[in-house]
Amino acid sequence: SELVGTAGEYQNAIYDVTAVTGRFGASQEEVSKILDTLVAKFPVTGKVAGAALESIAQMGFTTSQELELITTAAIELSISTSSELSTSVGAILPVMNAWGLEITEVNRVTELLAATQFSSAAAVGDLREGLKYIAPTASLAGISIEETVAVMGKLKDTGLEASQTGTQFRMAWLNLLSPTKRVRAALARLGVSTEDVQKNIHSVAGVMDLFKGKTIGAKDAADLFGKRNITVAKIFNQGAESLREYTASITDTTASTDAMIQKNEKWEVVLNNLGGTVDVFKKTLGEGLLPDIEVPWPDEELGPDDDPQLERAVEHLLGGM
Repeated sequence: SELVGTAGEYQNAIYDVTAVTGRFGASQEEVSKILDTLVAKFPVTGKVAGAALESIAQMGFTTSQELELITTAAIELSISTSSELSTSVGAILPVMNAWGLEITEVNRVTELLAATQFSSAAAVGDLREGLKYIAPTASLAGISIEETVAVMGKLKDTGLEASQTGTQFRMAWLNLLSPTKRVRAALARLGVSTEDVQKNIHSVAGVMDLFKGKTIGAKDAADLFGKRNITVAKIFNQGAESLREYTASITDTTASTDAMIQKNEKWEVVLNNLGGTVDVFKKTLGEGLLPDIEVPWPDEELGPDDDPQLERAVEHLLGGM
């Protein structure tokens, strides 16, 4: 029954994914091949990999190439950062969509997220939560992914909750994008031109340069960014070069790849990966069982001494091995 159950999980995953991909996306055969490849290569089951594929398809990535590339990258990120696979998928997809990235840039995202987790208090789950709030605003303002994530890492280092890193960053930038009289007055007190801010709104470090190292006090911070978003001033007070250096340190790295290689050598991952290979084996055996099983009609009753057909079929198959 376990064999048939595993095969059933695979079939359910395939149907769930192709229900989303539709006529012009990956076919059932293609999804099945992707599942077999992922489960044999990584420490995941068909059920878990199928759920990841379905989430990715729901975000508009429906071709077999898109599904395989993004899921592979998400699993590698999950392994390297010890994150849940659903968390990794949830962190990657909003970034891909918000910045309109090509599928070939998925590793740019995963390496960035891993590098940030390894160098700040922001884990992948924290970045996923914060990106939900800041990604649309940052991308529309023209701020790069790398600088956006760098600011979030620095904000998390100040002790903010994950969601606050995104909401405070978003509200602060919206204040600068559409400055009120209060914002303009605060900028004037600090010797910063509103027009110059608008010209540099696509770069956090570029806006920070305009303050020329001046410390933003509590009152000015509240007027500039809003009373609930004054923590952003701490990042400004660290200076533009500090942000640039940190952004550079998490850009174009191989943090996720390197960590995954190291973790793949751990016995726990080896055992999990073996479990995935066995999952494929059980699925294959279970698929062989399914045609031999006759399911009784709902009005047929099995006697108390009758052996269930499913158990007999399993015993028959295993006895012939």
